[in-house]
Amino acid sequence: MALYEWKGVNSAGKAVTGTREADAPKTLRQLLRKDGVVVTSFDLAKGNAKAKERAAKSSGLSKQVDLGALFGGVNKVEVAAFTRQMSTLLKAGIPLAETLGALTDQVTNVRFRTSLSEVRAAVNEGSNLADAMARHPKLFDELFVSMVRAGEAAGNLDEVLTRLADFLENAQKLKSKVQSAMVYPLVMLVVGVIIMVVLMAKVVPQITEMFVSQGKTLPLNTRMLIWSSDFIGNNVLLLLIGSVVAVVLFMKWSSSEGGKPVWHRAILKMWIVGPLARSLNVGRFARTLGTMLKSGVPLLRALDIAKQAEVEGVRDLRQAGLAKVR
Repeated sequence: MALYEWKGVNSAGKAVTGTREADAPKTLRQLLRKDGVVVTSFDLAKGNAKAKERAAKSSGLSKQVDLGALFGGVNKVEVAAFTRQMSTLLKAGIPLAETLGALTDQVTNVRFRTSLSEVRAAVNEGSNLADAMARHPKLFDELFVSMVRAGEAAGNLDEVLTRLADFLENAQKLKSKVQSAMVYPLVMLVVGVIIMVVLMAKVVPQITEMFVSQGKTLPLNTRMLIWSSDFIGNNVLLLLIGSVVAVVLFMKWSSSEGGKPVWHRAILKMWIVGPLARSLNVGRFARTLGTMLKSGVPLLRALDIAKQAEVEGVRDLRQAGLAKVR
């Protein structure tokens, strides 16, 4: 264990200092993060020569590539947490370059840390934050970059980042609620399909043998059921492959330029699903537009971003003739 002297910012935005024992710098950051402290700088306490050697070795080991994180993506929760922490540090008076350095060192996702390192390097070279983030559109979309640029121009970047973090967190909560609401119907659909396949492939043939042994003429609907059972039982593998191919083709068609408006028009005409989709898209559009206007983004620019970058569903509504965004 080594004893570290550290400086940081707590959840209230106040600068704090202290000492703490930890195995390595990474462990120190994790321990203080659990206490709600973002570390801005640290150093080993005096008289820790051997501990410094161990920390250097540990720091070298921590630079090894984490293959799991490398092949994984960066989710919106990580981006929102980074935005919130960045806002807190800037409000505490920490310089931008130092803020980026402290947050980059604490990110565990390899892809996210690599991109943030490039952003920090660009800022240190004299680039503004918005332009540096614009080089990574998969992490920081046009909405994010435009709000940051407006915050830099107005001199209230910390407030803009706070609004942006609130927006990202609320959007993620809404997405999670919608996904949670869809889990139960999907599970019931899958279970129902499995039960039907088992009944048609295993149970119905046994009942069919009993009917055939009696030698009686069966009603048409019963004969159709027996024929369907025989067909499914003899072609289970082909039906499974065909179903997968059909799903893949449908997903490609529904995301194409020609099929997307048709599919979304059909969704909007569905019972219950249509009004829900319309409300979600309009609500998200209004929230996005309001957040950008509060942050100082010009109206026309905000409308263009909300239409093209953030709220794809509104564009589909307009193509379907059920909503107009101008």
